[in-house]
This record gives sequence, structure tokens and C-alpha cells, in this order.
Amino acid sequence: MSLVEIEKWAHLGDPAAENALGVDYLHGRGVRENWKKADIWFRKSAHAGNANGAFHLAFAYNFGEGVPMNTHKAVYWWQQSAKDRRK
Repeated sequence: MSLVEIEKWAHLGDPAAENALGVDYLHGRGVRENWKKADIWFRKSAHAGNANGAFHLAFAYNFGEGVPMNTHKAVYWWQQSAKDRRK
């Protein structure tokens, strides 16, 4: 899927596209690398129940990428990721 399509679906609220757009911002794929924007998209995806979004948000909290480092929030989101994967 192209970046334009990912952005379109992310802005329409598709959790998988939100996560994908977060990954694009995290790695600078087609957009300027921006960990804060990555966090915004991972958070939207995670709150919508997307396991990958929750995993990426946990990773961000664990290493302080785009958000302040917070081990407790990292653990919470890793647990959410695990729950979402079992659905």
C-alpha cells in the first residue's frame, strides 16, 4: 500500500493503517523521521485495540522514543498487545 493510501486510511480511523503510518514516521519511510508523530499514530492504533500499535507504543515507552521513558506504561501496553493478539 502506498504512503498516500496509508495516510488516507489512517485519517479515516483504520487501526492497522494508523500503526503502519506510525512505523513510517518511526523509520522515516516516505516521510521525515518523527518519533512524536509515530507515537501519536501508535497511540491511536493501540487505543483502537490493534496489537501491533500497542506493541509499538510499549516499545516507545520502554526506550523513551517520542515519549518520556516509562516502564510501567511499557508493561501495560505490552500486556495489551498480548491480549489483543489472542483475539
